[in-house]
Amino acid sequence: MPREIVMPQLSGTMTEGDLVAWLVPEGAKLRAGEPIAEIETDKSTVELEAPEDGTLERIVVRAGAQAVAVGQVLAILRGVAEREATPALVRAEPIPALREARRRCR
Repeated sequence: MPREIVMPQLSGTMTEGDLVAWLVPEGAKLRAGEPIAEIETDKSTVELEAPEDGTLERIVVRAGAQAVAVGQVLAILRGVAEREATPALVRAEPIPALREARRRCR
Protein backbone atom coordinates (compact mmCIF):
# COMPACT_ATOMS: atom_id res chain seq x y z
CA MET A 1 0.00 0.00 0.00
CA PRO A 2 1.37 3.47 -0.81
CA ARG A 3 2.58 5.50 2.15
CA GLU A 4 1.37 9.02 2.85
CA ILE A 5 4.01 11.64 3.63
CA VAL A 6 2.38 14.15 5.96
CA MET A 7 3.20 17.57 7.38
CA PRO A 8 5.25 16.74 10.48
CA GLN A 9 4.81 18.34 13.86
CA LEU A 10 8.28 19.81 14.36
CA SER A 11 7.60 21.22 17.82
CA GLY A 12 5.08 20.64 20.58
CA THR A 13 3.18 23.82 19.71
CA MET A 14 3.30 23.56 15.90
CA THR A 15 -0.14 23.29 14.28
CA GLU A 16 0.76 24.29 10.70
CA GLY A 17 3.70 25.06 8.46
CA ASP A 18 4.54 26.33 4.98
CA LEU A 19 5.77 24.01 2.24
CA VAL A 20 8.57 26.16 0.83
CA ALA A 21 9.91 23.84 -1.90
CA TRP A 22 10.06 20.30 -3.18
CA LEU A 23 13.68 19.18 -3.61
CA VAL A 24 12.74 16.21 -5.82
CA PRO A 25 10.17 15.85 -8.64
CA GLU A 26 7.32 13.36 -8.93
CA GLY A 27 8.62 9.99 -10.09
CA ALA A 28 11.99 10.43 -8.37
CA LYS A 29 13.60 7.41 -6.74
CA LEU A 30 14.22 8.15 -3.07
CA ARG A 31 16.40 6.72 -0.32
CA ALA A 32 15.38 6.80 3.32
CA GLY A 33 16.70 9.95 4.99
CA GLU A 34 17.15 11.84 1.71
CA PRO A 35 15.89 15.46 1.89
CA ILE A 36 12.75 15.79 -0.22
CA ALA A 37 11.15 19.11 0.78
CA GLU A 38 11.69 22.28 2.81
CA ILE A 39 9.20 23.08 5.56
CA GLU A 40 9.06 26.48 7.22
CA THR A 41 7.61 27.15 10.66
CA ASP A 42 7.40 30.41 12.55
CA LYS A 43 10.79 29.57 14.07
CA SER A 44 12.89 27.84 11.38
CA THR A 45 13.15 26.16 7.99
CA VAL A 46 13.91 22.43 8.01
CA GLU A 47 14.31 19.70 5.43
CA LEU A 48 11.71 16.95 5.35
CA GLU A 49 13.35 13.55 4.77
CA ALA A 50 12.05 10.50 2.92
CA PRO A 51 10.76 8.02 5.52
CA GLU A 52 11.84 4.97 3.48
CA ASP A 53 13.24 3.94 0.09
CA GLY A 54 10.79 4.19 -2.77
CA THR A 55 9.39 6.42 -5.51
CA LEU A 56 7.71 9.78 -5.01
CA GLU A 57 4.50 8.77 -6.74
CA ARG A 58 2.45 11.95 -6.39
CA ILE A 59 2.84 15.42 -4.90
CA VAL A 60 -0.43 16.46 -3.26
CA VAL A 61 0.53 19.88 -1.84
CA ARG A 62 2.41 22.16 -4.21
CA ALA A 63 5.48 24.21 -3.28
CA GLY A 64 4.61 27.60 -1.86
CA ALA A 65 1.54 26.36 0.02
CA GLN A 66 1.07 28.22 3.29
CA ALA A 67 -0.60 27.24 6.55
CA VAL A 68 -0.57 23.50 5.80
CA ALA A 69 -2.01 21.70 8.85
CA VAL A 70 0.10 19.20 10.77
CA GLY A 71 -0.88 15.72 9.58
CA GLN A 72 -2.12 16.87 6.16
CA VAL A 73 -0.94 14.63 3.30
CA LEU A 74 1.87 16.28 1.33
CA ALA A 75 2.76 13.45 -1.04
CA ILE A 76 2.38 9.73 -1.76
CA LEU A 77 5.40 7.39 -1.63
CA ARG A 78 5.38 3.95 -3.19
CA GLY A 79 7.85 1.78 -1.29
CA VAL A 80 10.42 -0.62 -2.70
CA ALA A 81 8.63 -3.63 -1.22
CA GLU A 82 5.48 -2.74 -3.16
CA ARG A 83 7.33 -2.82 -6.46
CA GLU A 84 8.80 -6.20 -5.53
CA ALA A 85 5.34 -7.49 -4.61
CA THR A 86 3.98 -6.62 -8.05
CA PRO A 87 3.57 -9.84 -10.04
CA ALA A 88 6.39 -10.30 -12.52
CA LEU A 89 6.05 -11.90 -15.92
CA VAL A 90 6.85 -15.57 -15.64
CA ARG A 91 8.35 -17.56 -18.47
CA ALA A 92 6.17 -20.61 -18.80
CA GLU A 93 7.61 -23.97 -19.76
CA PRO A 94 6.16 -25.49 -22.93
CA ILE A 95 3.64 -28.24 -22.40
CA PRO A 96 5.22 -31.73 -22.58
CA ALA A 97 3.69 -32.61 -25.98
CA LEU A 98 5.10 -29.44 -27.53
CA ARG A 99 8.50 -30.09 -25.97
CA GLU A 100 8.49 -33.63 -27.45
CA ALA A 101 7.46 -32.31 -30.89
CA ARG A 102 10.32 -29.80 -30.85
CA ARG A 103 12.78 -32.53 -29.90
CA ARG A 104 11.67 -34.75 -32.84
CA CYS A 105 12.05 -31.87 -35.34
CA ARG A 106 15.70 -31.37 -34.57
